[in-house]
Amino acid sequence: MKLFAYTVLDDVKRAHELLESVNQDEQLFRIYWFTCVGLLRTISEVLKKESKTNPALAIVWKKRFNELENLKKTYEDTEYLNCPEDVLFWSRLFKIERNYIAHEYCQGYAEKT
Repeated sequence: MKLFAYTVLDDVKRAHELLESVNQDEQLFRIYWFTCVGLLRTISEVLKKESKTNPALAIVWKKRFNELENLKKTYEDTEYLNCPEDVLFWSRLFKIERNYIAHEYCQGYAEKT
């Protein structure tokens, strides 16, 4: 049984390709960026949902989720440059950046660079 998370990941890859093809069109970049971040955040929600009916996935997902949440707490006040990639992706990109997009319709990363 193919996990729906793989479909979402394929969509992320395609959205990333589109993002990479943008050439000086700020609006198009923003649309593709927001799409990429939203899809990336969706993957964790899909995995969470799919783990309820897939015991093998549940074991792996719960372990990984706990690792990522613990890392997030450990590096909570650390500057971006000093964070491991897992923290940057999980906490800063998938969650914080997605929240900027969903709740404020702005690119949070642009304000932090």
